[in-house]
Parts: sequence; structure tokens; C-alpha cells
Amino acid sequence: MLKKVYKLIHQKHQTSKNELLEETNIKQTTLTRMLDEMLNRNFILESGYGKSSGGRPPVLYQINEKIAYIIGIDISRIETKVILMDLFFQPIEIETFQMTKKESPQVVFSKVIQIIHTFLANFKIELEQLLGIGVGTVGPLNRQEGIIDNPEAFQSPKWQNVKVKEILSETFSVPIIVENGANTAALAEYTHHQFLYKNILYCIGGFGVRCGVISNGQFVHSKQGDSSAYGHIIIQAEGRLCTCGRKGCLTTYASFGAMLDEYKSRVKHESTSLNAIDPSILMDEFINELKKNDSLTKDIVKKAAYYYGIGIANMINVLHPELVVLHGSLIYESPYYYERVVESALKHTYSKDKDSIQFKKGGLGANGIAIGAGIQVFQTYFKQIDRPF
Repeated sequence: MLKKVYKLIHQKHQTSKNELLEETNIKQTTLTRMLDEMLNRNFILESGYGKSSGGRPPVLYQINEKIAYIIGIDISRIETKVILMDLFFQPIEIETFQMTKKESPQVVFSKVIQIIHTFLANFKIELEQLLGIGVGTVGPLNRQEGIIDNPEAFQSPKWQNVKVKEILSETFSVPIIVENGANTAALAEYTHHQFLYKNILYCIGGFGVRCGVISNGQFVHSKQGDSSAYGHIIIQAEGRLCTCGRKGCLTTYASFGAMLDEYKSRVKHESTSLNAIDPSILMDEFINELKKNDSLTKDIVKKAAYYYGIGIANMINVLHPELVVLHGSLIYESPYYYERVVESALKHTYSKDKDSIQFKKGGLGANGIAIGAGIQVFQTYFKQIDRPF
């Protein structure tokens, strides 16, 4: 019951004893004892006074967001991001490094561990104050064991059977959770919107297409832990050959790779072969040309957005989300692309669902995956009776 009250205070940010009594149906004497206990243990704070209804203004309570901290990590093809956050899930410090062909698991986790040590030292945080480490990454995954199985996207060829949980546990004796990044981002948006939307489809468009789904407030997990599977929805029968061996997958029409393949085939480069340029750098060049209103890049983007919208519409028709969140560098940097994707998705969505769906860009931007991974760590403390909250 103590956890229930604490969680309610956390969700409300600020609340009074009377509001807690109304929502919990706990006896006043019991609630008073619980609040006193949490105040004495510094879990919550008195944060001011509410509006008076005629008598003495009510005391307001909020959690003490600095009593403990969480680490959230986002590992993707392009970069790895490590965030130190407080209990309100607000980033305190962020460190990012690029993923190149040299970034093997050994290199990446050596950097990650050093970054976490630096965070703890710089902010004088004891290990006992660290609630845990959440990792949002690409799949397929073995979630229970915390293992990245055999991802498609990494430039380094050594990312097979990577025991993420075991590697981090050797240094940090705290709870460690490994989850698909698309799912953790969906959780972050669910929390960011204060649980207003119970059914969310979160789509990440990049060098692959990854999706996370929350249905009735809960993750929808695929058996193999592979959020990239959504990118292998067939949108063109007997279409382009995909890396998976089939033809017509969404990824072959809507991913960065698909756009760059067409870009390279239609652009003549005077001195350097485009194939020799790192794909991430080439994508930056592509986006810059798009921002200049270049007709070629606009044409390529328009077609990719059209097919991406078809894929999203297929997911909407099956999953019936209330909110569709779109994430990816092209989404944030090109209003033209975002608008074409939404337009195509609505055009191909089953008519009865159209009016009830909200489309939004990721409210937490590039930090959503890591923040969501941290939120998942926080949530585990309300599922286990042996935790301090």
C-alpha cells in the first residue's frame, strides 16, 4: 500500500492528503502514518500549500526526485546515448558517441561503463543511490537474459550474442533491464503524455524501421524481441529484394538505406564514389539537400514517405492505436517528409479509425529511447515487494 501511495504522488507531481484519501480510500490515520514514514525516510517532501477551501491551506507533497537516480541507455546503429536522470525522469547529464565499424561490443561497453562512473563521480552519487540501468536497443533480444542476439544494423560485425546484462552486472550491482528501444520509447511517450493514451504505436524510421506498441497500458512483446520485424511487413508483392531474403518489405522502400540507394543511383559525383562515403554521413548530406528544397531529394523522400505511410496504415488497421508517434532524424528535420508520411498513413487507414487517431512527433526527441529505458527500471520497483518503495 505504501508503494501505491508513493506512485500516486509521483504521477501527480504535487498532491494533498485529501486528494490521496479520495483516490485511495485508505483510512486517514493510516495515510497520515504512511506520509510521515515517507517524509522521515526522505522519499517525499512537503512542497508548499494548495488552495484553501475556506480553512487552512492543505500541505502539498511531492517525491524527492534527488534521493535516487537512474541510468538510461540507447544503443542504435548510429549512436549510443547514456543519460543520467532523476526520479522525475529529467535528464541531468547526457553523453553520446557515434557507432562506427570500430565500435564492437567490447569498445562500446567500455565507454558506457566509463561514462556511468564519470556521472556518479561528478554528481557525488553513491552506487546505493542508483536504482538501476535500463538499456533500449535493437533486436532481436533475449529479454530475460538481457542478450542482444543477432541484429541486422550495426556496422561492426561482432554484435552477436552480446550479453548486455552480464557485462554491466560485472561492474554495477543494480537491477539491469534490456528492452527493445522502440518499446522503451513508446513507454516514454506514454508517461510523457501522463497516461492519457492507453494504446500507442511508436515508429522509428532510420536505417531500418522499428516499432513499439503499448496496448491498454502494457507492452506488446514479439516472441523474438525484434521490433525491426515491423519493417518486414510486405507492402509490394514481389517487389524489391530485402536483406531478409523476401521481396517487397517496408524497409526496402522506406528506410534510409532505400533512400540512399536511389540517391546514389541518380546522382553523379565528380571526384568521389558515393558508395565509399559512410552511410550516416551521406544521410546527413541527403537531409541537407532536402532542406535546400532540392527537387531530386524531395522526389525520393516523397516516394519513401508514401510507402512508409502505407506500412503505418497497415499497423493501425490491426493495432487500433489512439496515438501514433513518429521518430527519426528525417521526421524532426523535414516537415515536408513528416507531412507526407501522415498524409499517406491517413489515406490508407481503415475509414472508421481515421478520426480517432492522433499523429505526433516524438515529444522527447532523440532522448526518448534512453528515458523510456530508465522509466522501465523505475516501474520494476512497484512490482517487487522487496524493494524500498
